[in-house]
Amino acid sequence: MSLIARWWRRLAPPGRWATAVLLALVALAVLAPLIARHAPEAQLDIVGLKSQAPDAAHPFGTDRYSRDVLSRVLHGARVTLSVATLAVLLSAVVGTLYGLAAGMAGRAVDAVLMRTLDALLSIPRLLFMIALLAMWSPVPVAGLVLLLGLTGWFDVARLVRAETLSVRELDFVAAARSLGAGRLRIMLRHVLPNVAVPVIVTTTLGVGNVIALEATLSFLGIGAQEPNASWGTMFHEGVVDLSGMWWLAFFPGLAMVTTVVAFNVLGDALRGVLDPRQLERASPGTRSAAGKTV
Repeated sequence: MSLIARWWRRLAPPGRWATAVLLALVALAVLAPLIARHAPEAQLDIVGLKSQAPDAAHPFGTDRYSRDVLSRVLHGARVTLSVATLAVLLSAVVGTLYGLAAGMAGRAVDAVLMRTLDALLSIPRLLFMIALLAMWSPVPVAGLVLLLGLTGWFDVARLVRAETLSVRELDFVAAARSLGAGRLRIMLRHVLPNVAVPVIVTTTLGVGNVIALEATLSFLGIGAQEPNASWGTMFHEGVVDLSGMWWLAFFPGLAMVTTVVAFNVLGDALRGVLDPRQLERASPGTRSAAGKTV
């Protein structure tokens, strides 16, 4: 049985449901050009179809520019999920490398790196991004990914550094060092695989946080801009007239909430599957059953 199959069997039912929801959302995002009946920026009938409530022809209604909200939600999934996933992956890579360097370096270098990290952590992330985006407007999607990714790696770095300090003192690392392995080989071959689990869990949880952060920036009018239809931008447009056209904010908001909850549930479920300390706490019957399925 493959490693992924074993993880799937150990995954709690809520984690499986969250995975199914996320796979469905990704499929809808990828297939949006084929599923959506209209282009996200298409103004169908600026007079006759302006601000129409949901009906059979337009299940999610239309906006004040007569654009189909369902088509915009589907295409918005591509922007929102792409920005969040790429930003979190960038944060994970930068934070992992920084944490490994701090944990494997000498005491002096570690002190300098950690004091620098403390200084960066003292800057409120949201206010810092608002200041940067206000000066860089309109910001392209690639720029938004860079800003979200390069301001979100600090916690990952601290986590990886703490795990590295623990792993580097274990016997197998000492054995590799005694056999002449260099610091870089030890870091990449022996330490990195053992700190990957918390990084995977943190990255999974971080996607939901970045989606919420991108929605906050879009709500303030400095996130993804037209003609890019992100969920945050759509939610911002809908809140302007929430009482009169509730569907403009409801459907993109529902999509954001569903995605954030799914990522959080999956992250918690992965912690129980991937963390060896969680597996050790399993009952003997559970461990026996798991062993029979391998």
